Amino acid sequence: NGSQQDLFQILKDHGMNAIRLRAWVNPSGGWSDTNDMLYLAGRASNAGMDIMLTIHYSDSWADPGQQNKPSAWSGYSTQELYTAVYNYTHDIISTMQSNGVTPKWVQVGNETNNGMLWENGRATTSMQTYAWLVNSGHNAVKDVNSNIQTIVHLANGNDNGLYQWNIGGIISEGANFDIIGMSLYPEPSTWQGLANDCLANMQDMKSRYGKEVMICEIGMRQDEPETTRDFIADMIAKTRSANGLGVFYWEPQVYDGWKGYGKGAWQENGQPSVAMDAFLDNGSVSAQYVQFRNRGTSLYLDGMGRTTNGDAAGQWSNTSHPNSQWELVSQGSNYYQLQNVGTGLLLDGMGNSNNGADVGQWSNTTSYNSHWELLQFSGNFYQLRNRSTGLFLDGMGRTANGDDCGQWANTTHEIG
Repeated sequence: NGSQQDLFQILKDHGMNAIRLRAWVNPSGGWSDTNDMLYLAGRASNAGMDIMLTIHYSDSWADPGQQNKPSAWSGYSTQELYTAVYNYTHDIISTMQSNGVTPKWVQVGNETNNGMLWENGRATTSMQTYAWLVNSGHNAVKDVNSNIQTIVHLANGNDNGLYQWNIGGIISEGANFDIIGMSLYPEPSTWQGLANDCLANMQDMKSRYGKEVMICEIGMRQDEPETTRDFIADMIAKTRSANGLGVFYWEPQVYDGWKGYGKGAWQENGQPSVAMDAFLDNGSVSAQYVQFRNRGTSLYLDGMGRTTNGDAAGQWSNTSHPNSQWELVSQGSNYYQLQNVGTGLLLDGMGNSNNGADVGQWSNTTSYNSHWELLQFSGNFYQLRNRSTGLFLDGMGRTANGDDCGQWANTTHEIG
């Protein structure tokens, strides 16, 4: 409304409940050094937010293209680097804790696709050195506070091969850590396929290595805020369906060009864009997450735990299971995609235009088969009409748990 507010309050009012901060060892200008990080951590803590600390182990950005040692460590041997990582990590976590801002999570390195602290810790050169550098940071964190969770964070969250090579490699070399973190930066034309690949990667990492997963960074184009909102909402839903720990957006509160970054979630007038609305979540089965109860059968629309494209959607009596929860993702003009929280698939008309045809589920797609028009029938009852088939979602009078849903031409029967 044109009134200035503190940034942390704006973020909190838009659904953010955690802040991710970085630490550089000895940066020029002081930005992101320990004191600067502590100041921001204090503000985040005062706003009631959880804190993730991302330690780059560098004097500047560390990412897949650069993992440069701090200048003060440039001549260190590998053994001296193990000690330096341990001491620096122990010191910074101890300092945070003594200032009353204990982080909930600590990243040991940032986007370490090919290791860290090059050349010694380059993974393609020595996976063991990389693994033991991770252990140095992990052990330091746990020695200060065993409740803090440690993260190994890679970019390209859609690339399962990378994650098997990197995460599997350091685990085989004895690395200890708690969480696998991921980044994903698609374009508006590619986000749906990459988001699906990222979901599959999260599920595989949890199953393969028994680790928790988290989305540490996502971002998309600032000049397409509606599409970016849909991407964020979809990643939140997918992370929930994989039982992931959370989603961080990098970096929402940037505007005015910000050195050509172009992936913020802010407007040039200094206010959040609609992309930020994706974080207005308000709980599991509310706002974005809803249940659909059929008026005729009294059963709820259910994904049935079916995860193969083309599987039918069913019905089940009331339950708090994610299979009965759906996210409405706006497609404009009162059309929505309905994404099942349990299966991650979208409710789909399957192109079936015959009365009684099954309603299926399908991975994310731009097809109108996955678009449903929400039409108010009466009171709190609605009809859902498929944009492609023109038929309405129908309980078909089936009243047994597990019965399939169908589609039917317009009718005044109590199917809402």
